[in-house]
Amino acid sequence: MKLSLSLARTLGAVLALSAGAELLAQGTFPPLGIDTMQTSSMFSVTINGFNYFANVSDPSTMVGRSAATTDGNAAAVPVATGACVVCQPTIADADITCWAPGMGGPGTRREVRVEMLSLNMCGTTSGGLQVCYKAGQPAWNELNALGQAGLYRNSFGEVQSNNSTGAPNTDFPAQSSWSIHGIVTIFPAPAGTSGVFYTTVPACMNFGNVPSFPPPSGLTNYGNVTGTVLPDGGGGACGALPIALFDAASGLLVGQINSNVTHIIGLVGIPTMQSWVVAIGVVVVIAFAIYLLRRRTPRLAVSG
Repeated sequence: MKLSLSLARTLGAVLALSAGAELLAQGTFPPLGIDTMQTSSMFSVTINGFNYFANVSDPSTMVGRSAATTDGNAAAVPVATGACVVCQPTIADADITCWAPGMGGPGTRREVRVEMLSLNMCGTTSGGLQVCYKAGQPAWNELNALGQAGLYRNSFGEVQSNNSTGAPNTDFPAQSSWSIHGIVTIFPAPAGTSGVFYTTVPACMNFGNVPSFPPPSGLTNYGNVTGTVLPDGGGGACGALPIALFDAASGLLVGQINSNVTHIIGLVGIPTMQSWVVAIGVVVVIAFAIYLLRRRTPRLAVSG
């Protein structure tokens, strides 16, 4: 029993250290502005029956955000757009076409509306092809180069406080939900395609514990969820992968974004401070257990 109690106490200390960032997460939403961060994804698409997989990343993803508002305000609010000429300067609830579970009221809940200004995650497949997932200005640029700028759709989202009382000093931690209208590019282009592929429906990406703007590297892992077309779980289902891909030049259905996709703030596969703390803590727990076991192991006296 003493050994189990000691292990539990040591493990508890390790978990407390690894959760330190969350313990410091409380705070107020910042004013209107732009956040720049590194993002990455383990990304997989299928085009004409062939699978393309790559760890894609973008060193400078840009997100525009509004000042804080409340869930009771469905009207358009200003959002920072920076150098994005195709981005929308205001966002209303009606502009967000897919909502993650849990997003919504009560009306006192504080929130921030967000727009993807620039997402340009690229990586290389094992066969040497470049695969990219793009939204915001980079997506429009690709479509416009093919004379198909009309296919572009903005990507909007919302970050809402997990505290529903409306107290500003507890805006964080918060839930973040995105309705992403992205495009995929592959270079060299697969045979018989333009190499630029668009979607007609959004992907719903969600993370339930955002501690700050921008979210900290390595602690934020967005996952795909089935959302609804209205907040508070209203309307039909939307946003779940796989999502169909169409060739931007011909409009033909050619493939899909596969379901095994995540979106990470930071780099895929790079150990973070939190993971190092946990790893070191596990080593400490094991070493301490061995020490206690040795102390409790009876020693045999040998006489000659």
